[in-house]
Amino acid sequence: MPRYLLDDSESESEYSETDESYRSPGRHRIKRHSFSRSRRRISPDSNSYLSPNVISTVRRSASTGNRRRPREDPMVIVDVHNDVRNRQESRDRHDRHERHDRHDRHDKFIEEDDEIEIIRPHRRLRAVSNVSAPRTPSPIQQQRDWELLVDQRILAKNDIRQDLEIAKQKQEIDRLERQLGKSKERHREDRRESHSRHRYDEVIYEDDLADKLRKLERLEKLKRNEEEQRLADQRAKIKRLEEAERRAAEEEEAKRLAHEAHLKEIEKREAIKAEKERIKKELRDEEARKALEEEERKKEMMKLEAQAIEKWKRNEEAKRMREIEEKKKKDDEFRERLKADFGLTEEEIEKRLKKKDEDEKKKHGESGLVILDPGREKTTYIKVHKKYLLPQTLEAYRLPWDWDNVSFPSFLLLYILIQL
Repeated sequence: MPRYLLDDSESESEYSETDESYRSPGRHRIKRHSFSRSRRRISPDSNSYLSPNVISTVRRSASTGNRRRPREDPMVIVDVHNDVRNRQESRDRHDRHERHDRHDRHDKFIEEDDEIEIIRPHRRLRAVSNVSAPRTPSPIQQQRDWELLVDQRILAKNDIRQDLEIAKQKQEIDRLERQLGKSKERHREDRRESHSRHRYDEVIYEDDLADKLRKLERLEKLKRNEEEQRLADQRAKIKRLEEAERRAAEEEEAKRLAHEAHLKEIEKREAIKAEKERIKKELRDEEARKALEEEERKKEMMKLEAQAIEKWKRNEEAKRMREIEEKKKKDDEFRERLKADFGLTEEEIEKRLKKKDEDEKKKHGESGLVILDPGREKTTYIKVHKKYLLPQTLEAYRLPWDWDNVSFPSFLLLYILIQL
């Protein structure tokens, strides 16, 4: 509970008794002058004395001096329901003497015409969020900033309302304290005449003041707890929003990484596919080149074979002609020898030669040159594993070969032409 600064000196200002002034910002200073009050006593069981009949706003006088008409001191309505009075009546009765002694110690600070200066306490700290906004706020961040702004405005309005309520309570307590002090002074003057009655009123005022103080403490404690609870709720809400943003960022990062991995996988597949196409194209080009070379080689071999066959035929024909000439020459020599040695006629010589030919045919078979048919060509494939024969070797010797499509690329196929 804030302290009150009491000034014992009497006011010598030229302002009238109802003048009031406020100084702002920061601290508000209120100067009040005493004025006459009704001495009518109110029943202790009633709290109607807390509700004034006339309510006036706080105004500053337009001028000073005796020309102003006196105006009543502005009052603040504080409707306090003493619902705990009956429950605490027995306990307060035991504490009256202690409270009476405490107020007696403060009597020296109170005068009949006093000037009270109330220093406004520092305002409570407002709830301010320390969350830094990103450069490019997301929809979640904008929603959170808007909710924080709304909460801050609500807290600011609640703080203003609490400050007004506390200020009203303090003004009422101040008024009651001043009334109590002035009542004590009047009671001391009239103590001999109405000691018992004044003592009863003093106790009533003390009880009311104690109730006011307790209620103010409970109110401040309640407001403080509410503010702490609001701040805790706001911090929890901010924490939940930050956690949601963190999870959203993690999910977004995971999606981005998954998308990048998917793109990399697609690029890898495309690269593998392109490499396979390139290899297939190279193989097709190589096969086409080999097929063309093989065709040219076959044509060359066929040409060479035709030339060889033609040469062989010519050689065989020349050989046959030489044999015929040799045989004719031998026959002529044999005829001449038979004529010279034996004196045989041509008919006898023909018979002998015919008999000789028959004997030779019986001995060697049919006489004459036999020309063999070169026949037709047959292609034979030989399957060889590549670890026993390298393709470079076949290329070096210009031998026809190809990969085995069934067991590619482990085996090679060799083409061999066989004449039948």
